[in-house]
Amino acid sequence: MIEKIKSHFSLIIYAVLLIGSTVWVSFQGGVIPYALFFVMLLYLPVTFVYLILCRGFLTSHQEMDTTFLKKGQKGRYSLVIENAGILPVGALRLVVAPNVFIFGEEFLSEEYSLMPRQRLSINTTIVCNYAGSYGVGVYRLVLRDPFDILKLDVDISQGTIPVSVKPNITDVACNDLSSLLSDMNLRMRRYAQNRPSDTTGADVRGYISGDPISRIHWKNFAKTGELFTRLPENADLQMPVIILENDDFEVEESHMIQRDRFIEYAVSAADYFVRQNKPVRIIFYYFGVRHHLIDGYESFSEFYTDITRHLAAKKVVKEMELMEKAAGEGSAVLYLPEGENCGFCSR
Repeated sequence: MIEKIKSHFSLIIYAVLLIGSTVWVSFQGGVIPYALFFVMLLYLPVTFVYLILCRGFLTSHQEMDTTFLKKGQKGRYSLVIENAGILPVGALRLVVAPNVFIFGEEFLSEEYSLMPRQRLSINTTIVCNYAGSYGVGVYRLVLRDPFDILKLDVDISQGTIPVSVKPNITDVACNDLSSLLSDMNLRMRRYAQNRPSDTTGADVRGYISGDPISRIHWKNFAKTGELFTRLPENADLQMPVIILENDDFEVEESHMIQRDRFIEYAVSAADYFVRQNKPVRIIFYYFGVRHHLIDGYESFSEFYTDITRHLAAKKVVKEMELMEKAAGEGSAVLYLPEGENCGFCSR
């Protein structure tokens, strides 16, 4: 209760003065009572119009020396705010998304005043805390009156700088992948052992409903009119496919933490297969199905760059159907859903 009173203290004082001046002018005429009454009565509408005018006079520009950096890497940042009008602007504050990035110098806690045609220039460093693509810089300007009764927000989020932040390469996905792939290989071996053995040779057998079309022996079918299925050379996974299920994205700390972990997991998985000298395909949706065949460090580097630039679209059912179709029939598919409990799963 006390905190609420403190936060509205200026408004309470204004209300008391307005009521007091109204009572005073009602019981006693004169210049001073009427002057105080009209000052109190017109203060809010005049101040509101004044803030609207100041908002129209303000211009801003933000720059960085690079828009592509690594998580924790410093970049140069500059901000210029100019009062292009004929009225002074007072009590100006700058607002950013909390904890998403850190500036080298503290300037957000201060209030600034700009005289007509005056510029405010800020040059400092910036460090991004989370991987992904998002806008950095000042999102809003807040104008207030001298008595802190009225506040007006100026949205300048369109002037923020879009950056792509690479995650650190870790082994966060290695244990999960190793365990999951081991289980999948074991299930495939057991499945192969329990399948009917009516084969016509060492590398083919009779077709069974549900066999992938890509493994049908079409030449044999053309000759005999009967369907046969090619057997894999071994019962292990040939080349897994990872589908990234990305979700809605907002520049808020909780969403940024989830996205950071999601991208780190995906990059860690790609790095795991590169170090194992095994190819892997990774698929995600960004205005169309994007897929990467990762079979070495060069293709890994391309994926490492691409995933931080192009991962902002929401996952929907139709998109998932396209990605599963792109994975191909008979592929061993691993899913990586974005969320609080980020981790691989198979379906």
